[in-house]
Parts: sequence; structure tokens; C-alpha cells
Amino acid sequence: MALQGNFIKITTSNSETEVTTTTISYPQNLSEGDWNYDLRGTTEIIESPVIIKEKEILADTYVMITGLSIEKVITEYNISYAYRVYNSEKERKEDFESHVHIGVDTFSWDNSSDVNPLIRAYEQLKNLDECINLTNV
Repeated sequence: MALQGNFIKITTSNSETEVTTTTISYPQNLSEGDWNYDLRGTTEIIESPVIIKEKEILADTYVMITGLSIEKVITEYNISYAYRVYNSEKERKEDFESHVHIGVDTFSWDNSSDVNPLIRAYEQLKNLDECINLTNV
């Protein structure tokens, strides 16, 4: 099983010139056990660089889940999976390491359903912003 189509590669970087400013005011009445107890009654100004998001469309890619794990967290289950993006199925068959992008994702899974976890992971993958144009092959 795999997906094929246009993959949207999204990269982010910090602006070298633009910043956002966040002001945090800590109340005077914080309890002693609070992480911010030492900051009670003060105001903090934090500057962070603006995040620049860039998109690149990789046409006619071949996307394959290469690993999957299921984790039980108390009473709920999570599926984590890794995927690789290749320029084509042919390139993947010739050289497994020829990928142009690697990604990972985690989501909650209802283990009472009868859907195979790998199939459910592919359904989740197709819902990612990067993969909305991909179809099953």
C-alpha cells in the first residue's frame, strides 16, 4: 500500500528581522507550589522571531509508511507512524534511501474498530495538510 500524487513540502524558518512580542503578567497570589511562584506580581515581555512558512509542491510523488507503533496510554491508544516521500515508486524500489522527505505523525486510535491500524494510518496521512492531494495506489 502507498499513496501517490502531489506532496506539499512545508518548511518553516525564523525571520531574521521581524519579531512578535508577548506580555505575560503573573498574579500576585500564586501559590508556593506554582512553577512561576518566584515571578508573582511581575510582568515579563518575551520577544520571539516571526515564523515564516514556505510551501513547495513536489509533483507525482510516491509516499509510503515505513514504520508504525501502537502505544497504550492508560485506557486510550495512540498510533505513531513514520513515512517517506519519494520522487517515484521506481526510485523507491531502486534505492530505499532516495527519499526527498521524511515525516512522522501520531494520532488517537479507537482500538474497538475493526480497521487495520496500517490502513487507519494511511487514512490519517491523507488528512495531513501536506498530503491532501494524494490518492491510494
